[in-house]
Amino acid sequence: MNNVRRSHPTDTDRFPDGSIGPYVDAFKRDLGQRRYAAKTVATYLRCIMHFARWTHFGHPTR
Repeated sequence: MNNVRRSHPTDTDRFPDGSIGPYVDAFKRDLGQRRYAAKTVATYLRCIMHFARWTHFGHPTR
């Protein structure tokens, strides 16, 4: 089986100006000080970006 992992390029340095934005730099710095792998940091930042978009644009209601 050929497993291909696809990811969408994201600019993790650009976050919405909402309530999450001011905390991202401190979070990145903390992960770096704790010696997290760069790939892990990037994954966490993409998760934060996804959450920030979700809170900014809303989510579908059921």
